Amino acid sequence: MVFLDETVVNVALPSIKDDLGFSQSTLAWGRYGLHPDVRRARAAGRPRRRFVRPPAHVLVGTALFGAASLLDNLGPSQGTLIGARVLQGIGAAIATPAALALVTDLFPPGRERTKALGLWAALSGLGFAVGILLGGVITEIASWRWVFLINVPVAVATLAVVPRLVVDGRTPDRRGFDLAGAITVTVGTTVLVYAPIETSTYGWRSLETHAGVSVAIALLVAFALIELRSASPPIDPAEIGDWSRTLRRSGS
Repeated sequence: MVFLDETVVNVALPSIKDDLGFSQSTLAWGRYGLHPDVRRARAAGRPRRRFVRPPAHVLVGTALFGAASLLDNLGPSQGTLIGARVLQGIGAAIATPAALALVTDLFPPGRERTKALGLWAALSGLGFAVGILLGGVITEIASWRWVFLINVPVAVATLAVVPRLVVDGRTPDRRGFDLAGAITVTVGTTVLVYAPIETSTYGWRSLETHAGVSVAIALLVAFALIELRSASPPIDPAEIGDWSRTLRRSGS
């Protein structure tokens, strides 16, 4: 659902622009292109060890994503659409890494986990590919609003099925939450996306663009320094290596 949504909406953007009167620069925020970066940062960390086990994260993120999709479908204005897309990004950033962590919890290390991660990667790629085709078909036959509505039944089905298949519970490993790291990486990445998008208004050589890029770099450097000292970093270099090796094996 999440990966498909990233491409299915992109195909509908011209229709959304004409219907709601977006400018080219403001339309870019309709893509919620920031959320994959947030998701990757969370996926590299340990969501299954924070406060509750992955099913709760999956359910909360999926519920938020589905509700925001419905709001996108009904949204009468640019502000409503962009706000709902932000909520979708947050929901995806919560649910996606938790779902991936859930896969690793359900399948033991070795052949079974490698097969499961390989299937995860295949379905993710399929979602991207199908979204391009599906977005064109839906926009042509019905309306751009339906590209958001298709997420709702999937979200409802997930909320109904996951609690029946996976038992939730508290985790004994309650580590702290790196608030400073989370803030610096989120704001830094947001500013890094915002500055280039707004070059259509300010230009690449403007003070605003240079200031935005400088602030983004400073925040991301600060994030890296914070992670070196943090007792519970959201991005653990050791786990990044583990994930990379696992995914390479699944790809081969």
